[in-house]
Amino acid sequence: DYEAQITNNPGQRYKTGSLQRHVQVDELLVPADTPFTYEIIAQGKRIQLLVNGKKTADFMETRRDQRSQGHIALQHYDDITTVHFSKIEIKELKE
Repeated sequence: DYEAQITNNPGQRYKTGSLQRHVQVDELLVPADTPFTYEIIAQGKRIQLLVNGKKTADFMETRRDQRSQGHIALQHYDDITTVHFSKIEIKELKE
């Protein structure tokens, strides 16, 4: 499954804007304690991530056995980064 990363921890390999294990962002795109928008667009086998409107990942799944449907979860496991969500919107896209 897929993880859109949220972290400013310098010890984390995949920073905010990364698609864990698929697309790596090395730079800190958003300073600590700064609100930002994070768009996650999953349409068919393509996943795009945008941080404050800047495209950070554009991934096309090629594995045949990977699911294209499932749950959406918010997860936080980095004990250095604090995350707050203020507005979450989900929109179903036509393929």
